[in-house]
Amino acid sequence: MTNRYFIGIDSGTSGTKTVLIDNNGEIVSSAYYGYPLIKPGKYMVEQDANQWWNAVVETVKQCCKKIDRKQIKAIAVSAQAGCVVPLKDGKPMGNALSWLDSRSHHEADEVLGRIGNDRIYKKTGWRISPGMSFPKIIWYKEHMPKVYEACEKFLTTVDYINFMLTGEYIMDPSNASLTQCYNLLNNEWDKEILDLIALDQNKLPSLLDTGEKIGCLTKQAARVLDLLEETIVVSGAHDQYCVATGAGVFTPGEMLIATGTAWVNLAVVNKPVFVKEGFLTPGRHAKKDAWGLLTSIPASGASMEWFNDNFGGYDLRGDAPVKESFSQIDKVCSERVFKDSGVLFYPGQTNVGEKRAAFIGLGLEHDRYDLFLAIMESIAFEVLIQVQTFEKLGGKVHSPIMTGGAAKSTLWRTILASVLNRDIVAVNNPELAAIGAAVIAASGYGEYPDLEQSAKGIKTKKANEQPNQDLVNKYREKFMKYMELRNYCNG
Repeated sequence: MTNRYFIGIDSGTSGTKTVLIDNNGEIVSSAYYGYPLIKPGKYMVEQDANQWWNAVVETVKQCCKKIDRKQIKAIAVSAQAGCVVPLKDGKPMGNALSWLDSRSHHEADEVLGRIGNDRIYKKTGWRISPGMSFPKIIWYKEHMPKVYEACEKFLTTVDYINFMLTGEYIMDPSNASLTQCYNLLNNEWDKEILDLIALDQNKLPSLLDTGEKIGCLTKQAARVLDLLEETIVVSGAHDQYCVATGAGVFTPGEMLIATGTAWVNLAVVNKPVFVKEGFLTPGRHAKKDAWGLLTSIPASGASMEWFNDNFGGYDLRGDAPVKESFSQIDKVCSERVFKDSGVLFYPGQTNVGEKRAAFIGLGLEHDRYDLFLAIMESIAFEVLIQVQTFEKLGGKVHSPIMTGGAAKSTLWRTILASVLNRDIVAVNNPELAAIGAAVIAASGYGEYPDLEQSAKGIKTKKANEQPNQDLVNKYREKFMKYMELRNYCNG
């Protein structure tokens, strides 16, 4: 029997990953294409939208070069959010402003502030931020009025790629949430927010639920991708919701722990939950009628990277010093994990306001591995705090699913399982956002009856980790001390 194939594209901040899966759940191939961030000045971070498309073309062609193109049935896109590129006659009018770009911080404060942070949050699920799309559109109106007036569409990454694939201007709800002008509850562009700057809704893409068919490839897209015009394109999702889809996180009580430079946690809930204190972000899940509750630990993996870059060891045996790898650090820390050094670390949010990081409990007997271990424990404690918050709002969290680089580490998994005192399921595939997009494509095509069944068919690498009771007892006591440090650092 001839296989059917589905393409998932993840257009991220530093590059694009594309995967090809078949109807048996096998990950057939994957490819990556990187592109640079452009930094023309203070607060300014841009990208060339043409590079987004070039990356799609190159990775799709790379993934599909050994299979029958006639059997490729559907494509869906996962993407970074918060970027803005103005289009006229279907072409960018300059570089896209990245979600990392904060030149619109005055516009975010002054214009969106007319409605108020709490009201914006209750409408969009996000608090006012220059990292979102709408403040950047306001910036165009204030600083580049000719571009603003001539622009026919303001697009983000996902809708730009959808346009290049299909000729249609389409955005999914999970990406729309991060524009800062989308009404989360009504699933529509918010008139009150648009009226702040008299923004014509026609300058924005249309909204289409995740999993719905956008259309087929245009003749030009089919030609450059070397695919058939009848290949359908399905409305995708924001990258974190695609990761959740690839990891199979769909049901209330399930939780995604996506590790990386920042750790992002996503819990599934039955309805949107708004919390005035903290930074919990409700959103529409890729699965129909399901909701997510998103939060993050900004300085988590970054704390490990910072400490290793500045205070880590080096192997001096070769011709040039080689920085100690995290696997080597894991090996030494694993030998010490059952003994409490007494060192505590608070990761804080080292680039936000007055919240700063701190080590306490240091003595002359300590070395860098004690500090590495303290950093790892602190991040696990922060995850526990977020789990406790989720459980107050949405019920018991059971068997969290861990993804990303830390999921490959037995030590990380053991610490996290023991701090949370529950089993951890680690999914080790590095392309989970693209896999999630491919799952959405397969479900949208009709290969499976629903998104959840589509995800269950994927053959991903998993590892189960159970809590160690000795560590559970140790961390229960140490967590109380950590909270004292955390409260002190937060004033």
